[in-house]
Amino acid sequence: FNFSNLELASFLQQAINEGYLAHYTYHPLFAEMNQVEFQEYHNMSKEIGQEMAIHRQKEKKAGMVLPFSKFLVRLLQERAMLKKKTYDKINIFESWCKSITQNQILVFCEDTEQMDELISVLNQTGKKYVTYKSDMSTMQKTDSLNYFKDGQIELLLAIRCLDEGLDVPDCSACLIVSSSTSIREFVQRRGRVLRATNSQKIANVYDIIVIPPSDYPSEQEDSAQSMITTEMERVKIMADSADNRLDVINEIGQKLQYYEFHTE
Repeated sequence: FNFSNLELASFLQQAINEGYLAHYTYHPLFAEMNQVEFQEYHNMSKEIGQEMAIHRQKEKKAGMVLPFSKFLVRLLQERAMLKKKTYDKINIFESWCKSITQNQILVFCEDTEQMDELISVLNQTGKKYVTYKSDMSTMQKTDSLNYFKDGQIELLLAIRCLDEGLDVPDCSACLIVSSSTSIREFVQRRGRVLRATNSQKIANVYDIIVIPPSDYPSEQEDSAQSMITTEMERVKIMADSADNRLDVINEIGQKLQYYEFHTE
């Protein structure tokens, strides 16, 4: 996929209007980085900025687009991982678990470590769950999917293996604990719950959004604004096509008002 954000939003809306995808409500959940996490994020952002400036100079001198250096790619990946594994996501997950009542919800995790942290929460809340990981046997995977399909469990926790074309039983809700800027991943993950299996289906998409600590120092302003802008690009695509679009816009505006960030 090579969609721009605008094209992707248009694609989703058209698919919903034509009945290929189900209507849905979108529920952003906000996880705050702590000061230690955000300081590391800020430091990495400064280093990335320096490397990007060097990269642009090389491109200017060469007169052509050049691939990023391995060092710059690694920096970008490490910074992205800070967002994906922000510790407050575990707290948000716990609160979310206590509030939900429906069964058959897909939960997308980053890795086994994060999954284990979520499982620890689930064991305390008494929620019924199964996992789906690439290192499980074929029989274990089949059993997990069958439990999920039969409605015997409330949550199916999965890592990236669910992005690779697996035919997940129909469900109407998901929680994105860990997301990325990949358009391919974006489309596939939401597609798991937006399949229009009947005309009455309305799916629920819960999405954990990472934001800076509310009391970040002024010298970290650029990093805070950059993070918010990046996260809101994804939120806006999902909010624009959601049945509860206006409610989401109002919620985001209230939540982020101290960042002086405009959602429209």
